[in-house]
Amino acid sequence: MNNSDICEEVLNNIKNSLLQCKNNKITYNLEKSCNIKNCKNIQKYESSLHATKTKIIIPDELTSKYAVKYSVKERVVILEKE
Repeated sequence: MNNSDICEEVLNNIKNSLLQCKNNKITYNLEKSCNIKNCKNIQKYESSLHATKTKIIIPDELTSKYAVKYSVKERVVILEKE
């Protein structure tokens, strides 16, 4: 799995978390760690959320196990290393 595939997978997991429209935290596994801040698709998606004042907090790197945590009230999605 290359980095663009990982970026797509993480973005889809972020979108799935937002679609639930409720507070949630879901843990996922990656085949390899990735510098997620370099994912242009996630940066572009985050800028598209500006109108809803939703933010995405991204660590420098995701390891093989990570979580997507969404807080509806705070309008924030947090990617966390697990």
